[in-house]
Amino acid sequence: MSPVMKENVEELSASEFDAPRWSVVSAEDCAASSLSYDEAANLVQKMSDSIPGLCIVTDEAANRLYGKPKSIENGKLPHVAAPNTFAETL
Repeated sequence: MSPVMKENVEELSASEFDAPRWSVVSAEDCAASSLSYDEAANLVQKMSDSIPGLCIVTDEAANRLYGKPKSIENGKLPHVAAPNTFAETL
């Protein structure tokens, strides 16, 4: 791969992680969507002690699994079906 092509691929990869296209999901529900990857990772870290098995997937994958993705409104997460609600863990 030429250096120019490699640079373009690296830029595209970085922009994919910065794009609001990531969701946090449990085995039972989607907690939030339209997050950057860093936002999703921070959310998983905050909630991992209370809710096991959290994953970060693309919004497209979350939509296929759970229907319409949810978004964070006013800093509060929507209620989801999980051992503890995501909103309670924040």
